Formats: sequence, C-alpha cells, structure tokens
Amino acid sequence: MEKVSIIIPTYNAELHIIDCLNSIVNQSYSNLELIIVNDGSTDSTTEKIEKFIENHTSPIKIEYFIKENAGVSSARNKGIELATGKFIIFIDSDDTVSPEHVISLIAPFNELDPSILVCNRLVDEHRRVKNISVEGFYDLGKFEQGYSVLENSNQLGYLHNKIFSKDIIVKNNILFNEKISMAEDLLFVLKYIGFISGFYFSTISSYHYKRSEGSLSETKLSDKQILCYLNVLSYSYNELKINIKSIKGMGNSIDFYYGLKKTTSLMSVYIYRTVKNIKNTSKIKKEINGSLSFNQIITLKRINAMKYLIMALPHGIAQRLIKKLYRNKY
Repeated sequence: MEKVSIIIPTYNAELHIIDCLNSIVNQSYSNLELIIVNDGSTDSTTEKIEKFIENHTSPIKIEYFIKENAGVSSARNKGIELATGKFIIFIDSDDTVSPEHVISLIAPFNELDPSILVCNRLVDEHRRVKNISVEGFYDLGKFEQGYSVLENSNQLGYLHNKIFSKDIIVKNNILFNEKISMAEDLLFVLKYIGFISGFYFSTISSYHYKRSEGSLSETKLSDKQILCYLNVLSYSYNELKINIKSIKGMGNSIDFYYGLKKTTSLMSVYIYRTVKNIKNTSKIKKEINGSLSFNQIITLKRINAMKYLIMALPHGIAQRLIKKLYRNKY
C-alpha cells in the first residue's frame, strides 16, 4: 500500500475540526499520514487539535504545524512541504469524508499509471451531489476522451474530490498562489492537469462538504464578483503564457512546456465560461484591468479552446486530431 498524505489547513474551525479529524482516523485505508496546518487560529481550534492528538489511538501518524496567519494557500503549501506520502489529498477542516474516501481514490492506481488524476463525487450537507456524468478512465491524448473531460470540466475546479501525485507536484513546482484569495483551488488543479496523461472519474460519493457562504460555486455572483474572478484567471493565464515563451525550445523542458500549454488551454475554457455569466458586458469591458483584453477573452470559445488544447499535445497526436477537428462542423 502506497503512503497517502492528507493535508488539512485550518483556521478558526472550532465547530467542525473534531468531526473532520475523526472522519480521517476512521479511514479503511491504513497507510496514512495526517498533516494539520494551523494557520494562526484565534479561537479554541488549537486546544481542540492538541487534545485530539493527545487522545487519539489510531495507527495514523499525525504531523501538526502551527504558523502565523497567512491564508489557506500558504497553509496548503506548507502541508505539501511536510508531506512524505506518494500521494496527497486535501481536506478542509469543516468538511468530513466517508470511511472509504481514501481507498476509493487510490484504488484506480492498482491498474493505472500514477500520472492521472482521480476524481470522485462531492456531497453537501443537504445530501445534494455534485454529479459526475461519466465514469472510468479518459485519456487526454485521444480526441473524443479529451473532449469528454472538457465537457465535464465543472468537476475539474474542485480540489477536494481528487488525489494528487506528490512527485508531479514537486517536479513541476505546482503550488497554490499565495497572492490571491479567489480561485486558488481552480488554478492549482489546472496547473496540475497540464502534467498528467488522463483522468479517472468515479461515481462514488465520499467527500461531504459544507456550503460556505459567499462561495463562488454556490452563490449567484454579481458582475463585479465575476470581474474579480475573471481578472484572477486572466492574470494567471498570461503569467503562464510568459512562462511558456521563456522555456520554448529548451530540449530538457519539453514536457514542462507542453504541460503549461495544456494548462492555459483549460484556463481559456474557464475564462470564456466566466465571461458568459456577465450581464453588462459593455460596462465590464471598460473596467477589465487584467492584461488579457476583453476581445481576447470573449473570443475564447469552446472550439478555440479545443484547438489550442490539441496544439498543446505531442506533435504526432496533434496532427491527427487537428485533421479530425477541421472535418467536424461546429
């Protein structure tokens, strides 16, 4: 059994932290490492965690780190630094997981390469399920399967229903952006996607999350909120494109180069979807202050994103897929 590191960033989570921790130490998968990063809590979270660690009797190793408050991205990055497992799972301190959560995520690796991303379904406290309409393995190197992944990309932005390879994270320096407080989960996942070969989607529902007030995924956003979200995506999109240009042509970085290109392709899908939700486009057009122009964003339709994704694939595969794409009418 491969070792799995579970990272829990926590800040003022006194109401839910014990339920969260209990759900982890009761996992059916035993080769676990629990890493709790306390991001400077000011309530009774610290005392509750310390008491839990003192009294717990499970064989799971618990690593506890207290740091000054710097935000959830900083806490998660610290967790990545401390992790010693081959795989990493992120869980928020106010959520819980079913006993089979870890084993359901790691089981596909018995037959599949670790350079894939495994996802399962999310359930909120009202038992509403974030559906996955596909199940099984999807190869990003094959047009139809890659297209299916994009069609179901509403699942890609969630951090907590996935298991990540630490080797891929470390090798490609994939970290959470500590300068932003919006869409940091999405950006991390999109970066990671650039360096994997495919997805395995599971219909098992094992992660139980609480709907946060004001969450981007759970509220109807105003144009101003959408604009803020859009600027985060736009800034990151262009930052990645700059990185792509800086390493293009470097033979020892070819995998990294293609990885970044795939990432920007998927980001373009999210940018376009975000723009579609803006009602007053004429007003927003004047207010966009990101480095990506409004006209560039509005033309990032699905077909253009798919073309860009295909161009990011290895040359031989790209040629075949481009021919197929142009044979189809959209």
